[in-house]
Amino acid sequence: MTNTSTNTSFSKILPNLQLAWDSVSRGALLTCPRYYQLTIINGYTTKSENIHFTFGIGTHGAYETYHRQRAQGQDHKAALISAVRFVLEYTWDTRRNRVWVSTEPTKTFETLLRTVIWYLEQFKDDILKTFIRQDGTPAVELSFHFPTGVNACTNEPYIFAGHLDRFVTWADDYYITDTKTTKFSLTKATQEFFNRYTLDDQMTGYYFAGKVIFDKPIKGLIIDACQTAVTFSRFQRGETHRTKAQLDEWFQNTHYWLRQNEQYAKDNFWPMNLKSCNNYGGCPFNIVCGETPEFRGKILSDFFVQRTWDPLITREV
Repeated sequence: MTNTSTNTSFSKILPNLQLAWDSVSRGALLTCPRYYQLTIINGYTTKSENIHFTFGIGTHGAYETYHRQRAQGQDHKAALISAVRFVLEYTWDTRRNRVWVSTEPTKTFETLLRTVIWYLEQFKDDILKTFIRQDGTPAVELSFHFPTGVNACTNEPYIFAGHLDRFVTWADDYYITDTKTTKFSLTKATQEFFNRYTLDDQMTGYYFAGKVIFDKPIKGLIIDACQTAVTFSRFQRGETHRTKAQLDEWFQNTHYWLRQNEQYAKDNFWPMNLKSCNNYGGCPFNIVCGETPEFRGKILSDFFVQRTWDPLITREV
């Protein structure tokens, strides 16, 4: 069953062909074509809550609230209060009349609130300043989409889309920032943590998009790592860089995979990448792909729900 009829990111000519791509879509395709088909085209996701996703949305929303207000002239205390208010409203379960309850001890309501407060306190005198756009709005949580200049086999344009956390200045240089949460120690393996983003598709895509959107000489991408533990939170800041040649190579590599996906769409068949089945704790669709084909539809309907992943839906206020 496909889930693309109301998804504006897909072709009107070849309905299973995605035209607007973000890092989630690209990551799914690169991980496993069958995983991409199930999550992006069919829209399947687990019925159980993704705690890491919920926690990440909470931290990003609080930081966005804070940075918008600071850029608009509010002092640290007032902006911090607004960020805390966001967390309280975000985590309140109106159906059960209580705060959000998590099964992950490092990612709970308490650790979320503590992480937000400690992070904003640590960087209250941040040397990074939010860039103000020509219309006077701060460059925070920016939704973007732009044509790549390359057309699909249907002659429709391919589009890159996504969301940038924040565009900032540091002295006379321009940077893109992003925050990442982790439960692993930043004191023992800090450099190892930041090294993983050297070849990260999402970070390179942000770098590429930033150059297109702002038409500025971006010096780097700054990552704020937030270690969340049961009793404490810790923060480290690192940078990752891309040369023009690396960005050109990423662009070429990305479009090669999009061309490959065109063949999948024409054949209406996305093969399994069996090497990815047990990576990163195991794919949630192992119970589907591990079953004989005639029973897979029943498993999907019993254990998964459908939603639409549309990269063209914006997040901006």
